[in-house]
Amino acid sequence: MFNSVKKALGYRDVYYNTKSKKYFTDAVGDQYDPLPVVAGDENTVELVSQSGRSANIFVDNASIAVIDTETINSIPEAECYILCSSEITGDEDVVEIVKNVGENYYLYTYDRAYDDTFPYGAELIVKLTREEAAICSLSPYFTPASGSIIQQATQNYPFLMADRRELDKLRAAVAGYYVGQSYDNTTVLAKQTYWQDALNAAVSGSIVSTWKVLTDMATAAASNGVNISSDFLNDNYPSGIYYPPGGGTPESPSVIRFNYWSNSVLNGNFGSYMQIGRLNGSSKGIPGGYKHYIVFNLALNWAQFTTDYVTLTLDGPSGSYTWNLADAAKQPGDLHYWIEMDSSAQIADDAAARVLTEELANDTYSPYSQDWTITVQSAAAPANEDDAVLELVMQNIGGHIIKYPRYGVANPPTPSVYTKSFQF
Repeated sequence: MFNSVKKALGYRDVYYNTKSKKYFTDAVGDQYDPLPVVAGDENTVELVSQSGRSANIFVDNASIAVIDTETINSIPEAECYILCSSEITGDEDVVEIVKNVGENYYLYTYDRAYDDTFPYGAELIVKLTREEAAICSLSPYFTPASGSIIQQATQNYPFLMADRRELDKLRAAVAGYYVGQSYDNTTVLAKQTYWQDALNAAVSGSIVSTWKVLTDMATAAASNGVNISSDFLNDNYPSGIYYPPGGGTPESPSVIRFNYWSNSVLNGNFGSYMQIGRLNGSSKGIPGGYKHYIVFNLALNWAQFTTDYVTLTLDGPSGSYTWNLADAAKQPGDLHYWIEMDSSAQIADDAAARVLTEELANDTYSPYSQDWTITVQSAAAPANEDDAVLELVMQNIGGHIIKYPRYGVANPPTPSVYTKSFQF
């Protein structure tokens, strides 16, 4: 209810009569004056402004959306609406609303049921309602800025209001979750600090900056509690002759070694060099026989090393290759540990391991080589309630950006990932 100061400024309370389905405001005495509603139903209301420009009000995920009637009437009625990444032609049930060929955005009506037989899954970015399609049509991809600042603001008002509603949902999600928790003041302050940048970005009204903050938070959350050590892999020493299985021309080398003392990742945990290449595991009591291995010689501190770290990764021009340290087999009676190279999910078989070995031999021969890095890493900390809330707001804002695309989005959300919508 408005106080006397607000009423003196012209503000009035608005009431909705559920029986008559009409809107009223206060009149003299215990009376009510009807508002100039010109159209609408239980979900959508059309009002006429003082300027004569009408607006549609509709409920979207427990939020009130506003869009001018002219814009929504420009969107033909259809069973549904689709935003696509490539052009669709030759289908009378697909009608173009607007497009940007250079940016690969195409907005269409689709006058058939969106069901399991939908034929344009490869082209589809997202399915929309009519109201969403109207707002999407105002995207900078479709409607370049023009006119004065006031004119631009007026034109883009529904688009900006859609952003505002989504940012308000973020604030509500954060407040709604934590308000019910029995936290002491120290924890409350820590939570506030954790979310402060995201809340500040939301208050600013920028979806782009808010998404940047959230993606940075997600990156940090993914590495929460992770112990990582990384360095360049270089200065290899090749040796041996590789005899291809089944015959063929012998190749050199069969194995390459790396000294631990020149590498901070492994230095201090091992008393001898690391080897990568084809060796006879059977001679060391390893059941794999002649295969390509990663060998940790004289692993003096293996127990602590594998407590601190759980994976070893090599990153280079051809990709990223990861091994679980728990897969290492110990040479009986000694301190040597062997990992079969094809135990990596990125290496199909021993032949693929040979290809990687040759690549490493060529790329890491110099003490100054920087093509490859070696990384050991611990497992991430268990997910907590912060991660759950972060996922919720990222799903909503990610889906929002997909529906209403705009320029300047860093690490844009992927439609196949951000399809789930949490209802508030």
